[in-house]
Amino acid sequence: MTDAPLNTDANTPYENVKPGIHAPTIARYMGAPVELATAPNGAVVNRVALERLRASEPHTPEVRKIADGVWSVIGHSLVNVHVIEGERGLIVYDTGFSVKEAETILRDIRKISTKPVTAIIYSHWHYIWGAGVIADGNKDVEIVAHPNLPKNLASPDLPIPELDILQNVRAMQQFNNFMPSEGQDAAIAPLMDFKPERAMLPPTRIVEHEEEAVIDGVRMRFLTRYGSDADDCITVWLPERKVVLTNMLWHAIPNVYPLRGAAFRDPRSWIAGLREIRDLNPDYVLSTHTFPIMGADASRKTVTGYMDALAFIYDQTVRGALKGLGLQDLKHVLVLPKALSDIAQNAEVYGELSAFPQAIFQHALGWFDGDAATINTLPTVVEAQKIAELAGGRDRLMSAAENALEKGEYAWAAQLANYLYRLDPLDPAVRSTKAAALRKMARAATGSIARAFLISQARALEGSTKIPRVLFMPVARLMLANPAVLVNHFRVRIDPLKAEGVDCVLAVRFTDVDKTYGLHVRNGVAEFVADPASHYQQAEDAIVLPRLAWAKFYNGEYDVDALLADPTTDIEGSRERVRAFLGRFDHFDPKTNFSIPPLD
Repeated sequence: MTDAPLNTDANTPYENVKPGIHAPTIARYMGAPVELATAPNGAVVNRVALERLRASEPHTPEVRKIADGVWSVIGHSLVNVHVIEGERGLIVYDTGFSVKEAETILRDIRKISTKPVTAIIYSHWHYIWGAGVIADGNKDVEIVAHPNLPKNLASPDLPIPELDILQNVRAMQQFNNFMPSEGQDAAIAPLMDFKPERAMLPPTRIVEHEEEAVIDGVRMRFLTRYGSDADDCITVWLPERKVVLTNMLWHAIPNVYPLRGAAFRDPRSWIAGLREIRDLNPDYVLSTHTFPIMGADASRKTVTGYMDALAFIYDQTVRGALKGLGLQDLKHVLVLPKALSDIAQNAEVYGELSAFPQAIFQHALGWFDGDAATINTLPTVVEAQKIAELAGGRDRLMSAAENALEKGEYAWAAQLANYLYRLDPLDPAVRSTKAAALRKMARAATGSIARAFLISQARALEGSTKIPRVLFMPVARLMLANPAVLVNHFRVRIDPLKAEGVDCVLAVRFTDVDKTYGLHVRNGVAEFVADPASHYQQAEDAIVLPRLAWAKFYNGEYDVDALLADPTTDIEGSRERVRAFLGRFDHFDPKTNFSIPPLD
């Protein structure tokens, strides 16, 4: 299989970018030869992925001296940590994802020096959670952060925060929580624990773009205008040592769209941030995720190549759209030029190119690809019924899926099996065929994200694991949230059929924080009422309770009856009206809260 270059003549047909199995991503899922390898933990994986991961992502813990007074602590987790020696102590860039990670990182920092940690700089909000450990008892440690950090802590990563309970499950799949630690299905990327012990320290200093400062005797400049996977990124320039610390350069091709879902990651901002770094002419580039880049020439080549990969993704997506390609076509036509794909950090070992164009297209134009035939497509179950009829019935469609699997056309086999799965998700033969196709695609995948989703769902279909439909934060975490948020987000669970003809207000009064909010149900919607006392319609009833009881109700631990039976819950007004009011909202019963129905 060879990679055909894109047609660069805008006046000739767009032949070289027509969708088809020639594009590497879909080709490896449709019968193209893929050499497999076995990772040290037993994972069966595309050999290309394994080799390129070794070249771009640190996996063995070590401390590297970069320059006088600068070290990198790498290989412990998802994130690298960098250390700068100041006049009185150490300045640390990033802190890890959890207390557990931070403890192992701190042990390596103490191999560098026993001096106190005088300052911590947060690269962005993802890796602030070990700061309390890294500070190592220094209560006067300076915490440097971006102006957007407080906003992101309140509502991270999603433009629709009510969907965070759905994104949580998708994130758990992306970060390997439903995969074993050893064996053929094992992960090839680090596990991200979603219930870790954390020790974030609040910022003591917010820095602006181009702000210069001297921290513990070290002169530095902060660049905050541009972002990568977050809008609170801080790139640090140490002019006297010609060192850049950044979250703009990763171990893998820029993950413009993560399959878990996230706010739009604008390639233009990411490109601009990389351009800033390149134009500083650094001798060393120390990033959150890849090996330290050593030397001016290597720094320039790597940063420019990474920037150009992003520009290629963005520009060729836009070019394809201008040439008439829609959402499903665009995902199959991006092929990086060899000069870019050869750069270690541009490997498709995290996200895969096929996941990115749709996000860019949808950000600009929405879901409609311009083809009028796609405006009113059939519901998925009806489409599945029609496809089965067209194939000659369930057995013939099943036979076609099995034949595709035998021929190595795994993506097609999965698609055919999925029609049957929609019609009967408990059919053992259908589940087995779909699981087999997903696992075959997982082994061909180069991206750890796609592989994690494919294997997680294959295992769920086989009954080896259970994947919830939505995932709430533990009650202890919910107790840290503003109670107004938990009442407000509850409103989207209203069942309009149960609420038909209803027009009433319920006050929710929290006894432990002396706050009262409300929900006004009318016309099939529930309005969040921030101040029931001033609302145009007064509450008929009030439920009076501590935040703990509401948190248990919010996350499904309590149903309505359990909430009302809790001895800390009181009712002002009619208990039966309150029961009826709350019964009009969906309850996520842990016994049935599964995205793939369990076999038992």
